[in-house]
Amino acid sequence: MDHHHVIRTGLLALGLGILAASPSLAQQQTTTGDAAYCARLAAMYNRYLADSTPSMETISAQNQCSGPNAAQAIASLEKLLQSKGYKLPERSVGQQN
Repeated sequence: MDHHHVIRTGLLALGLGILAASPSLAQQQTTTGDAAYCARLAAMYNRYLADSTPSMETISAQNQCSGPNAAQAIASLEKLLQSKGYKLPERSVGQQN
């Protein structure tokens, strides 16, 4: 094997490794972003609506904020807060539901 072939093969392997890791890194960042935003929504609920009796949906959503179902919890908490007339906090750039 000549030197250029070895380098080319190594770069190809490195590129494929990066491509394979990219979706999992993006998913991890989204999951972390979802958990952080969900926690902000839960804190907002606790601050402004703590006097009201929470529904089972609200309790469940708050408990799911730190788990893999944070995106679903976000939808529930956003709906609840908006129905009570609260403006939702802004999400950081790059975060998604």
